[in-house]
Amino acid sequence: MSEEEQRLRLSGAIPPIDDFWRYRLGSSAVPVCLAFNEFIWGGMNLPCEFHEDEDVKKIQRCTNTFVSGVNDILSLKKEIRRGAIDSLVPAYLYHGGDLDMAVAKVVEFLGAEIRGMDEAAASLFRRYEAVDAHMQKQVKDFVDGCKHHATGNLLWSFETGRYGVEWVDEKIVMAL
Repeated sequence: MSEEEQRLRLSGAIPPIDDFWRYRLGSSAVPVCLAFNEFIWGGMNLPCEFHEDEDVKKIQRCTNTFVSGVNDILSLKKEIRRGAIDSLVPAYLYHGGDLDMAVAKVVEFLGAEIRGMDEAAASLFRRYEAVDAHMQKQVKDFVDGCKHHATGNLLWSFETGRYGVEWVDEKIVMAL
């Protein structure tokens, strides 16, 4: 997917949103970071079939799309300076609308991903409510780890100077 992303970047093409996510999720570092989730928590040893669960896959995908989408909004100013067009905001902009609409679509998308992650987590917790306490704790820790990854990335993104984020009256301001 990194190769496909680079080919698109070099061609200057802006893919449809579905194609964008197909390669973006495959080239993102988020899945690699989430693989460490089990090593972070002491005593976590989730069975292989846990990782095949559709809710688990959805939680991981939502974590990836959330981190990637936040990055695409907050790095917009930096990427405009570089002439980069291979992120979510320019993709929405290219496929119809103006900048405000494109950013609003990304924000709306991020809200839907948060709700999707919460729904998948609730479903997962229901499915594991009859197992032993240790397994329940592992499932909770796994979900919490994904959520911590997403919120930690968001908080870091606000605090780093990398994106030039400013706060005015408790709102994020990014002058383009």
